[in-house]
Amino acid sequence: MLDNNTSAPVPAGYRPTSHLKQPHPAVYFLEELKGKVFWEAMDPNCCHFLHQVLERRKPEGMQMIYSELKDQICVLMLDRFGSYVIQKLYEVCDEEQMNQLVFSVTANVDVLMAVCLNSQGSKSMKKFLDCLMTPEQISHMISIFQRLTVPLVNNEIGVEVIRHCFDIFPAKQTQIINVIADNLFEIATKESGSFLLRDVLNSEVFLLESRQRVLTEIIANVHRLSRDPCGYNVVRCVINYRMQDGVKDIVARLTGTFACMSMTKYATNVVLKLIENYKEEYAPQIIDEIICSSDFSRVLQHPCGKTVLERYKKYSSGTVLKSLNHQIALHSDHLHSHRQGKNILPKS
Repeated sequence: MLDNNTSAPVPAGYRPTSHLKQPHPAVYFLEELKGKVFWEAMDPNCCHFLHQVLERRKPEGMQMIYSELKDQICVLMLDRFGSYVIQKLYEVCDEEQMNQLVFSVTANVDVLMAVCLNSQGSKSMKKFLDCLMTPEQISHMISIFQRLTVPLVNNEIGVEVIRHCFDIFPAKQTQIINVIADNLFEIATKESGSFLLRDVLNSEVFLLESRQRVLTEIIANVHRLSRDPCGYNVVRCVINYRMQDGVKDIVARLTGTFACMSMTKYATNVVLKLIENYKEEYAPQIIDEIICSSDFSRVLQHPCGKTVLERYKKYSSGTVLKSLNHQIALHSDHLHSHRQGKNILPKS
């Protein structure tokens, strides 16, 4: 199986269509295409003829096209014109023929992944999934996609195939969500994966137990995620959607690290979101921890740390704010000579 950094293989027999001329009127006879249907399906003129033959649903024409294309489905999915033919073929197949196509599509998982990572191929794959007829066909496809979930979710094209599975097979979503949860850090630290996780957390389309499973893994990985350029957005999502139990556990896990986080580029955003969304519940606790930290003077002089303290001063009042202003005043002599630190001092 390919990893996320490996180029997808091009299936044997595939030829690009960018060099083909624009379609022009032509006359075809099905009997003349016998033995050549695979290649002609990728022709910009003949593909329309084959599409029309399938639309007529005459058994002899359908059988001839099916028999010559059934073992080359993945190749045709990648082709602009071939895809046009086989998407109609999916629609006219009976149950036994679809069983054969499912076997053909899943015979080589590397080739299947190449299809799903290709913009043309992913569109054709989604149509193929729409045309599955039996619970057995659906279960077989989902079991294969479970093996491909991580590289597909971590790709901006491949993730759309997984999203489509969620949409049309809601009863099977838990099987894929479990794979995502098992590999949460790897997925949350990729852009397409982090977007999917945020949708899972925010949408009631997903079962509560599925969202809870993802949330549990986010909390378990919250330290590393908070410092990652994609992962911190997943943590912020939990905070932003006010998942009370999740936020409580996140704060508990991060306690003792807020001063350090306030001086870390991406983790600062997690601290800021906690202060903004939980002004009464957690903000005083966070600022009090920073004030009591041996790194307080460094936080005052750090551009990210300064932002955290200023944000708290904007939203709060009471004893913790007084304590913060008092501690800032105690460091005033040193802060006056520091480019960042002097900006947090009260204006004269």
